[in-house]
Amino acid sequence: MSIKSKLVTTVVLAFALVGCNKTSIAMQSFKYHENAKRKPVVAMLPVICRVDNYLPWDLTEEFSSEIQRRLINHSIVYLNSVDTPEHLRQKLEKEDSVRLTKGDFHELSAQNDFVVLLELIDHSEEPINHAQTGEEQMSQTVDRVLKMKMRVKIVDLRTSLPKIVLQEILEVNHLIPRDAVGIDYERVVWGSDAYPATAYGRAHAQLERDLSKQIENYISIAH
Repeated sequence: MSIKSKLVTTVVLAFALVGCNKTSIAMQSFKYHENAKRKPVVAMLPVICRVDNYLPWDLTEEFSSEIQRRLINHSIVYLNSVDTPEHLRQKLEKEDSVRLTKGDFHELSAQNDFVVLLELIDHSEEPINHAQTGEEQMSQTVDRVLKMKMRVKIVDLRTSLPKIVLQEILEVNHLIPRDAVGIDYERVVWGSDAYPATAYGRAHAQLERDLSKQIENYISIAH
């Protein structure tokens, strides 16, 4: 290969790499729809984990990353990258988001239309009482359930008085088949190829899907 050919190859490869980087960044960078209508600018703070985490990875990181990924891919809102203001972070360490006041969002209001706060308040695997559920016929294949609850709060920051758009608790109870109970989550971790097919992977995906849909729906209506 000649020097000129090598140079051309290098330049093309460089543009290809730059193009890949731009593609991944651009997914989050478009503030406007194709019809030139501006998207609502949303600050989603990292998920607050208020449960004892018995898994070997960070549940805050998993839920935050996966919900953000869904919102970016759907491209209904513009997800703004923000850090939690220090005074707000300290307050959320001591009490839940229900007790927040309008002053707690002051630092976020200048650059954002809405702020989303998420709190994981239940994440527990428990045996099923088939007698209570009236589903005795399932006892041969399912005997455990993963219970999850996420508190979601969306606040409209566009006026001088922040307005609560949504404040509720989303709940997912995912039945775990008996043959899936023994999965080693020390080995099959979030991010591995096998994880999405596990009971926990499917359950988390359902909660993430429900949350992203709620966030998009309520912000779209309010906007």
